Amino acid sequence: MPLAEYDLIIKVLADSYMEQIASFVRGVEVAVEQIEDKDKEAIAVQRASDKLVKVCENGYEYLMLVEFQTRPDRKMARRLLEYTTMHHCRYEKPVYPVVINLTGGRGEERYIVDCADLTVIDFNYRLINLQGVPGRELLYRGPVGLLPLAPLMRQEEPPEAVLEKCASRFETEVEGNEERATLYLA
Repeated sequence: MPLAEYDLIIKVLADSYMEQIASFVRGVEVAVEQIEDKDKEAIAVQRASDKLVKVCENGYEYLMLVEFQTRPDRKMARRLLEYTTMHHCRYEKPVYPVVINLTGGRGEERYIVDCADLTVIDFNYRLINLQGVPGRELLYRGPVGLLPLAPLMRQEEPPEAVLEKCASRFETEVEGNEERATLYLA
């Protein structure tokens, strides 16, 4: 499948199941609210992040910026810093930046820029490598909207059994044919 097709299906999943994705990232249930772009004017450098939502976690509000990667990108940390700064300035809220790595590989979870005797930038972000995440709980009891990620996680069962379990849950837990078809495609 070409990279652009992965991007499209991930965007559809993120649009439909962002609350489940945000709760997965944080490890607790959170409420999310879609963000409408406040600034319709063109900006000097056009940048588009994958997904940005407002999160409320135990009364604390912040923005969650989620970038999905299908392959390691050595410039991701710098790009994520740029997106984080842009959204922080635009919305005047703290930003929780996350990279969800779909296919494995390691990346730095920090970006540091020193100049002479001064650390000018020390930027941290959350990196989730799906290949390293135990997937059994998600496969059997997790939110159905995250099931397309289960085959990418570390599983105890063979890939065929994982896909069979995903299909079984889609059939029993998803009522709409269009939603079920989207999850199967993903």
